[in-house]
This record gives sequence, C-alpha cells and structure tokens, in this order.
Amino acid sequence: MDDIKTYSTAAFQDRFLAQEEGADPLFRLRFPDFFCFRLEEVVAVAALPIPPSREECFNLLAVERGGYHTRIDFRKYYVTAGDLIVLRPGDVFTVDAVDSGTSGYICHFPPDWLSAQGGSSVAFPEVAELSMPTSPHMHLDPGVFTTIGHLLGRLHELYTSATTIEENLLRAYLSTLMLEVNCLNVRVALPASSAARRLTARFGRLIRQHIDLPGGAGAYAKRLHVSSNHLNKSVREVLGCSATTLLSNRRIDEAKCLLYQTNLPVAHIATRVGFADAAYFIRRFRQLCGYTPRAYRKMIETS
Repeated sequence: MDDIKTYSTAAFQDRFLAQEEGADPLFRLRFPDFFCFRLEEVVAVAALPIPPSREECFNLLAVERGGYHTRIDFRKYYVTAGDLIVLRPGDVFTVDAVDSGTSGYICHFPPDWLSAQGGSSVAFPEVAELSMPTSPHMHLDPGVFTTIGHLLGRLHELYTSATTIEENLLRAYLSTLMLEVNCLNVRVALPASSAARRLTARFGRLIRQHIDLPGGAGAYAKRLHVSSNHLNKSVREVLGCSATTLLSNRRIDEAKCLLYQTNLPVAHIATRVGFADAAYFIRRFRQLCGYTPRAYRKMIETS
C-alpha cells in the first residue's frame, strides 16, 4: 500500500459500512459523528477487510465473545473476549478478519464531543489524548469489563431508542465511560495548571495535524504563538517530558507506522514525519529504536 487515507465519519461509513438499500438506517443523522452499536451490528454491514486507514474520531471497542485481528499503528493484535481497544484520532488501523460469532460494543465520538454544549471536560480532558496508555489494547479484569460493558450498553440503549434521544443523558454516560477508561491509564498526567494543560493539548493536536512541519519543537511553539521555553515548561509540567521528547517520540512512532502499513520509501517517510534530511532521520531512528528504518521494516516482514 502506497499511502494511508484519513476518513471523516461520513466518508468511512460510506466506504466501509454501506447498508443495503431500504434497510433501517443504522446511523442517526442527528449525531453525524457519534454512535454506539453492538459490534455484531457493525460487522454485519462492514466491507471486510478494512485496509490501513485513519479516522478523525475516538473509537472504543469492547469484545464480549469471539475476537478479531487488527493492526494499530505499528503493532498487530488479536482482540478477544474481555479486551478493550481505544483508538485515538489519527491512529492507523486495519480490520483484517473477524471471528464468527464475535460480539460486543463499539462507541465512536469526536474529540470535542464531551467539551461542547454541556459535556464534561473534567471527565476526559483534552490532554488525556497525550497521556493514554502506550498500547491501545487492554485486557480488563472481569469486574472492570462488566462496568465498561454496562456503560456501553446504556449508551447503546439510549442511542438506538425509538423515542427521542436525550442528548444530555448521552453525554453524561459518555463522560462517565471515559472517566472509567482514564482510570485504566498507566501514564497519568501530572498535576498541572489548566493553562499548561490547554497548551499541551494544543501542541498535541498540532503535532497530529502537522507532523511533517520541518524543524523542532521551536517551529511548533512559533505556530502556537508562545516561546520555546514556555512550551517546554508546560509540556514537562503536564507529561513529565520535554516538548522535544514528545515531538520526537510522535515522529518516530508515525515513521514506524508508515514503515509497517505502507510501501513508501524511507526518504519519503522521513519527509512525511518532518525530517528534511533522510540521513539524519535514519540516525535518529537508530538512536531511539536500535536499528535502521530498513532493518525495522525487514524485521516486520519476516516476523
């Protein structure tokens, strides 16, 4: 595959979740970027396999029975009963195969859905996107999975109700669900001022949207209209690392993803992740990963 397409919610539905003409509509037009379904409902209309793709929204998938094979960024997973997947905006994912009889829930919502019109930004602060667990795949204790499943079940019940959907109630349950998910985080954001959190969240969004911006953290600070020192201090206050470290880790992770999910040349990938000099990119990749980009790609192909 030569490149990875980024889909809006509507475009992804049209491409991979097309329903038969005349069928009851699965997606509610009132909430074009939010839905909560039984996993088996979505699998029934999905055009599988789904090739490497990006989405602009969060997706939570909880598997009750069965399982499915997926690749997320630069790792392969088999998601089975008791597992939770948290896909963030911009994550590259595939759905390679789904076992017969697989069931569970999928909940899909945009990053700002909680913080708009009465949603609780406290339950799921914007910076939480930067402090999510390193792995999007979590196997939950039965009691925790039951709690997550109950909240997803209630969201599904509200969303698919034939009566008028109570939007504030949907948002309240989603806030509670994401609070529970945040409690699972292995990297918890440090105590920090609200100003530092807002700036760190803006920095994270800018990296995601413009990871190919040439230069270091200073170039992003300029776009954010703050000094490099102020940006670095804020990120360190919130996440415990420098802005340069966060940017470097994101760029290398994106490079790993492109090496794994596409056939793009190494020099092209270097440019795509903000390195004007391919030779420097290769040296930096080796410093952080222990091997060259080509060696990493070869290792994946033979594994």
